[in-house]
Amino acid sequence: MLSFAIIIGTATGMSREDFSSGIWPLVAILPNIGLPLAFVLIITLLVITWVRRKRANQASS
Repeated sequence: MLSFAIIIGTATGMSREDFSSGIWPLVAILPNIGLPLAFVLIITLLVITWVRRKRANQASS
């Protein structure tokens, strides 16, 4: 959502200097932190799920 806010702000005529004040620096940096973190968390969730399924299959056989 924050990436869309920057895109919309740019499309409405905001310049680079407009993004350097107020809450805009935070809006600009959060996707750079949040998106890679979310990707790592999804991969971690997949690995944990695979390990649990493997252990469950070994226990049942």
